[in-house]
Amino acid sequence: MNQFYHNFNFENINNTKIILIAFLFFVATFVSCKKTSTEKIAESDAATSVASKVPENFFTETEVPDNPSNSTFVSNATTPPSGGGFDPNNGAVGMVLGAQLVNPYTVQNMQNALNILSGTNSQTLVANFLYVRFKPSTLDDLKTLEENDSLELQDYPMDYEVVQDGDYYQDPTQGTEDIGWLYSVVPVGYTAPIGIQYEIITPLFLTENALLEDLAESLAGGGVYESRIVTSGKIEITRIDIKPNVSMTLERPCYIDPDTGIACGDGGGGGGVPPTPPLPPGIYVEEQRACGVATTVVPLRQARMVCKRWFKIWRGYTDDNGRFAVTKRFKNNVKIIVKTKNNHARIAKLRGARLWQMFFPCKKKLGVVHNSELATFRYVFTKPANGSAASKELMYWAATTTHNSVVEFRDYTAEFNLTQPPSNLKIIVSNWGELGRIGAAPMFNKCNNNVIPTVWTASFLASASIGGYITGGLIAVGNTLKNQVDIIVNFAGGDYSCGLNSSSLKSIAYHELGHAQHYAQAGCSFWGNYRAGIITELSKFNQAAFHPYGTGNDASTAPIIATGEMWGNHCEKIYADRYFGNGGAASNVFLSTIQGGFWANPINSFATGAVGVISGLNANLAAIESFDPNLVTDVHRWIPMGLPYDLLDARNDNETTVLNDNVTNYTINQCYNALQTDVQSIPAFRDRLLQQNGNNQQVQVNQLFQQYGY
Repeated sequence: MNQFYHNFNFENINNTKIILIAFLFFVATFVSCKKTSTEKIAESDAATSVASKVPENFFTETEVPDNPSNSTFVSNATTPPSGGGFDPNNGAVGMVLGAQLVNPYTVQNMQNALNILSGTNSQTLVANFLYVRFKPSTLDDLKTLEENDSLELQDYPMDYEVVQDGDYYQDPTQGTEDIGWLYSVVPVGYTAPIGIQYEIITPLFLTENALLEDLAESLAGGGVYESRIVTSGKIEITRIDIKPNVSMTLERPCYIDPDTGIACGDGGGGGGVPPTPPLPPGIYVEEQRACGVATTVVPLRQARMVCKRWFKIWRGYTDDNGRFAVTKRFKNNVKIIVKTKNNHARIAKLRGARLWQMFFPCKKKLGVVHNSELATFRYVFTKPANGSAASKELMYWAATTTHNSVVEFRDYTAEFNLTQPPSNLKIIVSNWGELGRIGAAPMFNKCNNNVIPTVWTASFLASASIGGYITGGLIAVGNTLKNQVDIIVNFAGGDYSCGLNSSSLKSIAYHELGHAQHYAQAGCSFWGNYRAGIITELSKFNQAAFHPYGTGNDASTAPIIATGEMWGNHCEKIYADRYFGNGGAASNVFLSTIQGGFWANPINSFATGAVGVISGLNANLAAIESFDPNLVTDVHRWIPMGLPYDLLDARNDNETTVLNDNVTNYTINQCYNALQTDVQSIPAFRDRLLQQNGNNQQVQVNQLFQQYGY
């Protein structure tokens, strides 16, 4: 049987004028349309082809929540701190909503549009999606919803005018610290989590048919139409609410599948075939390896991408080149959002207000673009010139750099044939911690603990001086995050221009991910003791000789801290070496720090400050090979940072510090395998290493450990 079908794609230019698009209708094509419970629209016996176009003013322009014509998009703005001081929103800007808009995608409105389009009401549409909302009452409820990857949650109602776009919405009916309503679109038949308040707001019919969408939105905007069947294969539609009336004649469409919302011949992605862009499209992160060196950009890898317009939402991920391919058809303009989230980790940011929003990943609204621009879209997360704590662009740069570091760490872990860190890590990036630019891996999410000491919160998340500005103070932060944080990456303090760069931030991330890798083998039995040792040392902050890891003199804390930090520091340098490589070229300059000194690559780029160079080793390996367990100015010299590398390498370069590094060809896997649950001191690590490897080089191994003081 002859079947007529079409694929309409009408573009909107400047939100004021509908471009006239010519399209060709194909006939004499035999298509076997499946029968459904609804009667398909009558088919045509005609065997002609006609060219048609959409007349000007045939559709009325309507307000779209995600692309309001009269709104201000301020997501890129940097908000000055309230009162000239601390900003509890950490640079985030609130969203302002206006009036509720007429919903074009109700089943009844879509039915009206289909009746006009087909000239008959013989096919009855049924809802295929639901516009819903959830009201979590506890943080555990919120965790359940956030970890459901099939839900794309919005903290604002999706059918309201957006007067000012922003980073969060404060429901005026809720208190600042109340967990607000969360809105989403789910398929019909969705089963809501038990025990969480759940409401269906409106049943919807969503379709990939562009003409049906156009007509439905125009009806919602006040357009009035009538249609008549010219022949069994053609229909004339006239807009009658304007003078003069505007008409168009088109082929009657094949039926619309109620299950998919797709008409015969419909389908396809989001942007057609775009022209070749002047720069590669995709999402990128600026990389600054050292001060005074030109920056470059690297792809943002495996990050969550969201494109949305009204209730139509596409979710996907960037690939390893930062590209994303939208497989859903959108009408006209689309809002693009990126989130630092995938199955491996969620990178969130610290807040001083609306603390519950720390459960969500960092979310950046990149802007609104036309559907045809999706395939050529390009965005770069840059480190801002101004290092203000209220600069949310700095927060986004830190979050995306950390996100990439997680992906890289897992890549290199596979290369090294080591155990991966746990999946679904909860990571927080902070610029408020008392200890400044340092990280932590408490693994509270994996090893649940209902109490997070205030001293720990102040040290790594928000200092005591900041705590007074946070709603509820540091105790509230600790209670909110008690089971929602595994790793902290703190990027505050120090030299902003030269000290905070990609190499320093990645070093922190690799270090903490090394701890997470250690946890994957040693488990909570080890980690509870290790974490307790750190907290004990932090509680000594009022002592004159306070240091975050202690001085090595406390027999109850030093052994397990030395074991954990040994592996964290080893991973920091080994993984950074794998990422940055041997930067012999001037374009590949980077730094590595240890024991208060820094090593540069290449050395002559930083001749005035670099403390050493070892032939054949780049900055990271040179630094760890040069670790001196007898350096009296280093209070943490009892942590054997260079020990695993000395077990691996076949050379003894730094003879002034470690005299008897005669151990060769142990592997990184053998070192890691010895870090079992009951290995909670350096001597225990030595004994397990020898035991598991047939006492290989026992004399030399014992001599090496003795050089490190064990």
